[in-house]
Amino acid sequence: MKTANKWYHTIINYLDASIRDMKQNKSTCNANIVESNPLCGIKRWVILLLMAVGFSGLAQSATIKDKFNHNHSLYSDVLKKVVKIGMVNYKELKNSPKSLERYLFSLSRVKEKQFKSWTKAQQLAFLINLYNAATLQLIIDHYPVTSIKKIGSWFKDPWDQPVVKLFGKKITLNHLEHQIIRKQYNEPRIHVALVCAANGCPPLRNEAYTGAKLNVQLDDQTKQFLNNPLKFRIDRRAKVVYLSSIFKWYGNDFVSKYSPKQGFTGLNKTQQAIMNFCSHYLKTKEQQFLFKGGYTVSFLNYDWALNKR
Repeated sequence: MKTANKWYHTIINYLDASIRDMKQNKSTCNANIVESNPLCGIKRWVILLLMAVGFSGLAQSATIKDKFNHNHSLYSDVLKKVVKIGMVNYKELKNSPKSLERYLFSLSRVKEKQFKSWTKAQQLAFLINLYNAATLQLIIDHYPVTSIKKIGSWFKDPWDQPVVKLFGKKITLNHLEHQIIRKQYNEPRIHVALVCAANGCPPLRNEAYTGAKLNVQLDDQTKQFLNNPLKFRIDRRAKVVYLSSIFKWYGNDFVSKYSPKQGFTGLNKTQQAIMNFCSHYLKTKEQQFLFKGGYTVSFLNYDWALNKR
């Protein structure tokens, strides 16, 4: 960028001097006598060429300045090293935190105007990665710790700490999740993607979310989550469906998109939406059981122990 600025100022200084010279020598550079004074014509062509090259360089510099790596490759590299089957090696991450810190710094440099120019998928992938990466940073800042709930105080729990840098401000994880992600993006699947560093949370992927693959990644996350009996299971004999407490806390987020037109009898509106959502990712027999209704819903205890390996 410094080289581009130096080039720009060199061009401007040359143009300024050339224009002053032409004004002082109108008689020699009059359009009617360019043919008799070829140097005048050459100077004009040089000026035009420099202007074209200069503004082209500026445009290229602006493009480079606005460029953002939507592959989030630096974060993916971090995750591949420390995450295995959804569990995190926090000791290793604490001993080698530089890549995570560089990634979070790169996110903090993104301007709101630039962010708004992206697709919704790119925006949401960015925000999910930011939440998860900031949570990892919060944990290693306090590691060794047995649970994220051990961080903070009676007055400010871990989700109310200003640990997230976004658009030139410091905000909390709660603000990022509830006031930005949930409020501005009607995407219930974020609840199986945001990871709060606990065993009860969804598994942390060993790759970053990207706008190009976001839909596929969120579907895959949902399948993984619902295939874990500690998060979802059906007791056919007792006619009980056991669900993660995540669905109890955020059940209303599923209503607008997943409220069924029929089926799921005996359940309230929120439960029907949750069961309809889950059925999209289950095997046929499980789908039929949920659709038929006539069962109760019970929420599983949440395991707040650290998701470490």
